[in-house]
Amino acid sequence: MKKLKIAAFVFIGLIIHQISTQAAELINTEETAISISEVFVPEGLNSKMDSYVVIAGIYPNGCYSWKRSDVVSRGLYNHIIRPIADVTQAYCIMVLVPFVQPVQLGRLSPGSHHLLFLNADGSYLQRTLEIE
Repeated sequence: MKKLKIAAFVFIGLIIHQISTQAAELINTEETAISISEVFVPEGLNSKMDSYVVIAGIYPNGCYSWKRSDVVSRGLYNHIIRPIADVTQAYCIMVLVPFVQPVQLGRLSPGSHHLLFLNADGSYLQRTLEIE
């Protein structure tokens, strides 16, 4: 009798796992470019440490979640940053959701680095990062 109960629990567990796996496959997630509204550029960074900036913005609803920032360097001193989010195609809370995320730029050469942040709507923000 005890073995039968254990087998039943294992069987039910497998069924629940299968259903949850299938449900996860049905929820579509896409990457999309997002817009930012603010950039914090720290001072005192040098060429011997990893550089970073902090970006902030607002997701249009609760389906958005942070994915990454694509950073493309055009030469030593020009960098293009494009923030990317995952958007889940499901029922979502329809409120504006603020976010704040660090963007790692890696080790940069000493000097003035020009940062161009591309927004989803085609607009952009420009900032300068001084590396000692």
